[in-house]
Amino acid sequence: MVANEKGLNVRMASSVQDVMNCQRLRYEVFALEMGAQLPTGHLGLDKDGFDDVCAHLLVEDMATGDIVACTRILTDKVAQEVGGYYYSDHEFDLTKIRQMSGR
Repeated sequence: MVANEKGLNVRMASSVQDVMNCQRLRYEVFALEMGAQLPTGHLGLDKDGFDDVCAHLLVEDMATGDIVACTRILTDKVAQEVGGYYYSDHEFDLTKIRQMSGR
């Protein structure tokens, strides 16, 4: 857990509720603010299969307890275990990155 002078706390999600709060924030940003049509939008969540295999890093406002930022972390090892693909594969051509040595 890392807290700073701005009243923010950075930590890994430690419960199912933490992950759901991250999914809710993603829904608010991507669906409500940006207009994305999400398969799980009717739940008020942005949820997909990556949520089950990723670690979730979140930033909390210490005054309110609200999650104000989040991201998912998928290691190369876990990606290989679940089929060798990343969420970014849906957004970008990662061919050249995959060919790099030492990645």
